[in-house]
Amino acid sequence: MKLKEINKQEFFDFCSTQPTNNFYQSREWAEYKRKDGWHTYFIGLDQNGKLKAAALLLSKEIPIIKKRAFYAPYGIIANYKDLELLRSFTKNIKEYLDEKKALFLKINPYLSLKELDNNGNYIQGGYDNEKCIDILKSLGYIQMDTYSDFNTFYKLDIKNKSSEDILNNMDEVIKDTILTNEKKAIYTRDAENSEINQIIDIIKNSHYKVNFIKAYFNDFLQIFNEDKLLNIKLIEMDIDKYKKNASTEKEFEEAKQLEYDYGHKVILGCTISICYGKEITTLCSAIQDKFKDTLVQYNMYYEMIKWGIENNYEIYNFNAIDSELDEGNRLYQLYRGFNGNVVKLLGEFDLIFNTFIYKQYYKYCKRKNITINDLE
Repeated sequence: MKLKEINKQEFFDFCSTQPTNNFYQSREWAEYKRKDGWHTYFIGLDQNGKLKAAALLLSKEIPIIKKRAFYAPYGIIANYKDLELLRSFTKNIKEYLDEKKALFLKINPYLSLKELDNNGNYIQGGYDNEKCIDILKSLGYIQMDTYSDFNTFYKLDIKNKSSEDILNNMDEVIKDTILTNEKKAIYTRDAENSEINQIIDIIKNSHYKVNFIKAYFNDFLQIFNEDKLLNIKLIEMDIDKYKKNASTEKEFEEAKQLEYDYGHKVILGCTISICYGKEITTLCSAIQDKFKDTLVQYNMYYEMIKWGIENNYEIYNFNAIDSELDEGNRLYQLYRGFNGNVVKLLGEFDLIFNTFIYKQYYKYCKRKNITINDLE
């Protein structure tokens, strides 16, 4: 087997057939990261004209030491249980990156460690990929002692489910909140292109948000929108309908005040999701501060889940959560009422090219709390 640089279409065609496929290993993510100064490489392991493994590699020069850091975000794309495949890929990667003055290659495979339930407990008889860690270690990858928050996710299986199935399986408090808000004529709709700046303002100004897009926001929207991978929704209240349907004096007075303040309709919040492969991932959600008590974030997630079911997606990914599943984990507590699954990936691994320099650099990064994404 031989390593070669491949074009974006070859990369996309291969990855789309793999279970570890994800949007961080995509031509769109490569373009987005180039805006942030990263060099990008698409490589594949070829066997008799057929790709057996592939990876998008990001690279930046480390200041002062003039060595390069390489990173395969949520990659590489390969069968992690195939020792011979990984051995060949690793050997070829070493030779390829050694010529490019690499100090290390970081990977954090998009592969779940074990099957976990809603509470983060191991499901007896569920899948177990722990042996993949041993395989990576045997090939020289060093398992990192820090476990990034971006290696723990909260997901909901929506394959062959109906929206009623999802609703009836929710925590009763969340279910009641969603139904109550629907009675208040709260609904979601697709955002118009002319509303993008308003959406950005909502995200920037809201204290009640989840935002995984940290930089170059407009570039991100443009790049992923060009390939129609984004789903941007607004959650809105039809004040006229709420006023008409008010069943109590309190609701009627509330509707009248909203009508006075906002007119016929008012935008409460928004979500930005990536639809890639078989998975929907919500990267941003925000509620305007003045409407925080409505808890419409539950409606936003539920409506996105319903859209996913209608469009034949299989997984709804609420996105990353802290690995400590306690009461202080705000995002976990927000999501867990949907009765999905905690997903912990294998973790982070470094393939080191110069041990002495790497150790000094690693100590420096630990002291300064620098991660791979902080490189300038």
